[in-house]
Amino acid sequence: MATPAEPVTSAIFRALRSVHVDPDLAYEAPEESRRQAGENVIAALGAKIDSQVAELKAKIDAEGARTDAQIAEVKAGIAAQCARTDAQIAEIKAQGSRIEDLRHVVWRVIWPLIVLLAVPIFGLLYEALSG
Repeated sequence: MATPAEPVTSAIFRALRSVHVDPDLAYEAPEESRRQAGENVIAALGAKIDSQVAELKAKIDAEGARTDAQIAEVKAGIAAQCARTDAQIAEIKAQGSRIEDLRHVVWRVIWPLIVLLAVPIFGLLYEALSG
């Protein structure tokens, strides 16, 4: 490996040079140490990221389960309300049918009463007007 343009002054480089290690090899030692330190940092950061991703996934899953439970509760409430509304509609229809039946009965009773009352009233009117 080529010697850098700027002199290397790391302690490792100076220590290796003090025992007469080849300059290229002495230069590579601190570089290797830096590379390994970088790999260690990357591994530590990767583990931290993996841990945070797992924690976040667990929180998302828990929130999803809570939301699913709330949705199920709302759906059950809607279904119960629909059942109550359907029952009320059926009751209203039944009442409408009973009202219609009563209307027919009332007219069957009223017409004969009208006729029974109209005959004497018209008779009295006729007598009063002719007389």
